[in-house]
Amino acid sequence: MSVLLPSAIGLAVVALAVYFGWSLFEGGTLATSYKFGGAHVFITGASEGIGFQLCVALGRRKVKTLSLFSRTQKKMDVAKAKLERKFGPDINVHTFTGDASDPDQVERAVKSAVKKGGHIDVAIAAAGVATPKYFEDLTPADFALSSNVNYLGTVHLALSYLGKAYPITQTSAKRRFMAVSSVAASVPFIGYASYAPTKVAVRAFCDVLRNEFADISERVSIHICFPPDTDTEGFRKENETKPIECKKVWPDMFNEVFTADSVAESILCGIQNGCYHCHSPDTFGNLLVSRGWGAYPRNWLLVECLLGGLFVLLQEAMVWMMDRCVRKYRHHHLMNRCDSHKKPI
Repeated sequence: MSVLLPSAIGLAVVALAVYFGWSLFEGGTLATSYKFGGAHVFITGASEGIGFQLCVALGRRKVKTLSLFSRTQKKMDVAKAKLERKFGPDINVHTFTGDASDPDQVERAVKSAVKKGGHIDVAIAAAGVATPKYFEDLTPADFALSSNVNYLGTVHLALSYLGKAYPITQTSAKRRFMAVSSVAASVPFIGYASYAPTKVAVRAFCDVLRNEFADISERVSIHICFPPDTDTEGFRKENETKPIECKKVWPDMFNEVFTADSVAESILCGIQNGCYHCHSPDTFGNLLVSRGWGAYPRNWLLVECLLGGLFVLLQEAMVWMMDRCVRKYRHHHLMNRCDSHKKPI
């Protein structure tokens, strides 16, 4: 035992050093396996948040055409104006109004985008919605909205981009499909009963797609990312309905909110590297996601094997912290909550 423990600690330290080193490399200038220059990229949920920041990051990468899909034309007009002011005539920006939860609207937009901008090189399902509340305060409509936008919205884009609506045989050019899940898919806790399961569904859906297209991986690649808390309009809106436990469950040092730009850059670097799991800027979150995830190819198999046991212990500690927080605030025992969970925190 006296020999095994120091050896295990040493291996963990080495693994972490390798992982952190690769994280820096992965997000740096050497991540150039695929270049976006001259590409046509289609993004749902593109008018704001991570979706819009992806547009900005893609503009910096000299894409030729951006096709923006979102529900609100006014927001898309603002987004288009910002992009055209920033990048000038070097980029073509097309907007398509529609709801990601409606398969017909998504399909029409994809077909129109192909007619206007040519082959779509990358399609990104970034549309999402979250309404964190206590389970008792959620309605069937809340669950339906989350499922229809977060999960089915991803499915609809995949069907339109990789299915019969735009057949793979129609062009020999490679297609890259990216789905935006969430770290909540691996660390679900109080307040996210309507949201976290939809992001788990996105994860499982992409696992199936990755396997199903393995026979033509040179023509189709599947990617998925799990963003942490990100400073966006949507995240600020979440805070309006969040139960108090959501803020108090973790120590302040673990409540970091990342910039949308850093998240977008990490996503695109992952696509550039050909990674299935495109890492976020949250290194600890990446390891949590990886540890709690099943059938998919690891970016760094040896590192994750060495850290596997350690993260079992860490996740057990997190479960204890989550349960302790709920017991502390005893929201089921309070006869009068005074709607305190509806106040911004």
